[in-house]
Amino acid sequence: MKKIELLAPAGSYEALVAAVQNGANAIYLGGNAFSARAFATNFSREELKKAVIYAHLRNVKIYVTVNTLYEDNQFENLKDYLLFLAAIDVDALIIQDIGLMHFVKKYFPDFEIHMSTQTSIYNLSAVKYFEGLGVDRIVLARENSIEEIKNICNNTDLDIEVFVHGALCMSYSGQCLMSSMIAKRSGNKGACGQPCRLAYKLEKDGKNLDSVPSYLLSPRDLCTLDNIGILIEAGITSFKIEGRMKRPEYVAVIVKQYREAIDVYLKKQELNDVNNRIIEMKQMFNRGFTKGYLLHDNNFMAKEYPGNRGIDLGTVVDYDKKRKVVKIKLLNRVKQGDRISFKSTDFVRTITKLFLNQKLVNQANKNSIVEIELNTAVKKGESVYKIIDIELIEKAKTSYQKEQIKNPITMHFSGHINNYATLKIYYRDTIIEIKSNQVIEAATSAPLSKERIKNQLAKLGNTIFVAEKINIEFPENAFLSLKEINEMRRRAIDKLIVLLTSTKKHNINIVENNRILTNKTIKGIYVRVHSLIQLNALIDQDIKGYYFPLSKHLDEAIQLAKKHQKKVIPFINFLNNEKQLMNFKNSNSYQEIDEILVGDYGALKIFNDKKCILDATFNLYNSYALEHFKDYNAILSLEMSKKQINNLTNISQNITMIAYGKTINMHIKHCLISEHYFKRKKIGCNKCKEGNYKLVDRKGEKFEIQTDELCNNLIYNNHCIYIKNLDTLKVDYILLSFLNEDAKTVKFIFEEFKHILSDENRQIPAFIKHTSGYYND
Repeated sequence: MKKIELLAPAGSYEALVAAVQNGANAIYLGGNAFSARAFATNFSREELKKAVIYAHLRNVKIYVTVNTLYEDNQFENLKDYLLFLAAIDVDALIIQDIGLMHFVKKYFPDFEIHMSTQTSIYNLSAVKYFEGLGVDRIVLARENSIEEIKNICNNTDLDIEVFVHGALCMSYSGQCLMSSMIAKRSGNKGACGQPCRLAYKLEKDGKNLDSVPSYLLSPRDLCTLDNIGILIEAGITSFKIEGRMKRPEYVAVIVKQYREAIDVYLKKQELNDVNNRIIEMKQMFNRGFTKGYLLHDNNFMAKEYPGNRGIDLGTVVDYDKKRKVVKIKLLNRVKQGDRISFKSTDFVRTITKLFLNQKLVNQANKNSIVEIELNTAVKKGESVYKIIDIELIEKAKTSYQKEQIKNPITMHFSGHINNYATLKIYYRDTIIEIKSNQVIEAATSAPLSKERIKNQLAKLGNTIFVAEKINIEFPENAFLSLKEINEMRRRAIDKLIVLLTSTKKHNINIVENNRILTNKTIKGIYVRVHSLIQLNALIDQDIKGYYFPLSKHLDEAIQLAKKHQKKVIPFINFLNNEKQLMNFKNSNSYQEIDEILVGDYGALKIFNDKKCILDATFNLYNSYALEHFKDYNAILSLEMSKKQINNLTNISQNITMIAYGKTINMHIKHCLISEHYFKRKKIGCNKCKEGNYKLVDRKGEKFEIQTDELCNNLIYNNHCIYIKNLDTLKVDYILLSFLNEDAKTVKFIFEEFKHILSDENRQIPAFIKHTSGYYND
């Protein structure tokens, strides 16, 4: 069995200390720049250096997040940052951007590379693709089941990292454009505005199914503490705790619980008091716990409230408007200093005064009725949560305020009269030797005993070392001052620390050849259609190629195109699974085509015998990403501006930009429709076929919901991309991406873009609710 790594988050130096002191084997953190948690405290360069020294002395690894997408003009600063990270000897980089991965592999080959969950890797074929690139670890998507993970672990030599605790994203990470498209806050750039935590209504055929909005996109938090053995047996290398935005006390408590659970299982023992452990974790932060897709938990959504629930404290019995006091019947103990919240509001309150039987008290127990001063009126029957337990916070702080880690060393002290004494320290593969500054003398009265020497050498209280074994070879009638022995011990430990924290020298020579700007002009139009009706509407037009979905109508589409001497190119959705893809590969249709538009790395690996074109879901965002895929034509990221596109360099393949179409804001493994009817995802319920469903936000904006054959949901943007100023755009082709438009609309839009490419000034049709996305930024 592989050694299990417990990987903890740190959004601050204090959180790092909390994680290390509570048993983390590795820490992931971000610098002030280039990190996917732009709003976390993060680490300055000086703090990063300090963090690496602190962690390495305690045998803990540091992984630095550089897991966003990067523009070409950021790579000069990235290069400087990577040189710094190499110099301070960080243990690995966590990367999303395939361009950055390419850059690091080329210029920083000594760096260990972990592909972030933002890379959207969720199948064995995708893992195999990255195995071929020589990366070291894959952070799997949070949508993977334990069976899928076990299969992946059994069939790769790469380290596999899996989230075991903390917040869940509603969409596959790296494939969520919701925040980006509605608020220009890109999750792929580390600035997600978390629209999934806002309230929505579900609409069917124009009628609301919900009387009041609820949090239809807000998942519970993942908790797998009581299933840790199943995860270990699956072959996972690294158990990852989410939470770089969380306070140090949260990190301390969660890490401690998982450390103990892992250790107990590896000793083949039972974890005791599991329920109380989970309650303790809930009091640090939770939106309700779920075992998620990982362990097939249908209790997945936190629809009633998207914030921290803590634990149930009690129920409002009454509110006295005159005295401004709320009366609460307790379900759990409460103390002065605890922080509480009320279910129907965002109102929170720290308890400064607590009354029981009209007397001021420090605490009150379950079933008591207490009074708390509260300026805001609350309703009778309102649920009350305890979201901070002051006693637990203090206990958590205590766990990391003193050094808990002691590394065992062996000491050997020797010497002879009229010679200098020698102290050797053995630590792992390291040996330190120190000579005394004084010679050993013959004792005139009180000789120095071996026991006294041993006692002095063992005084390592304020260090991270403990003397596991001390060997003494010293004459019985000799003397050396205790001060000198203390000084030898101090010098030896200091020398050991310097040796352990000294950095390796990296021979890094970055020579960038002259980069040539792209000099392209638009040569034609591709279209993406979803039905035979749409294909028929455009089949006689001057179109370079027709992307058609992997569906039961594909054969008919291929034959129709052949009849008109045109080309149909099947497109593989990001969420087509490996079974579907292998069925297609073994089909007659597969023999009829020579090109495929692929949506993820797994499909790219599976269809490597055909000419693959890369879809926008690859998030190709810079020249280095396109260089990595120089043998593949590609559709550019939807988050690129015209300026960025025109500044691309060294591009050899054909590149395409989406000029029209509704973007998929979310790829969701869950089903909002069956959740509404059955309170869970129910595979094959077919409710989605009974009408047209949309999400409606607080502003009345409507987001179309489509369901695929696997009952995954695709949430489409409420505004359609429509780019009409295409002059001077340096791409080879534009793509018109149709969803469910009728034949008349499809023809009309195509004609409009023919005029636009002929440099005619066209107005955007009034019936289209449009956006230019990032194009004009």
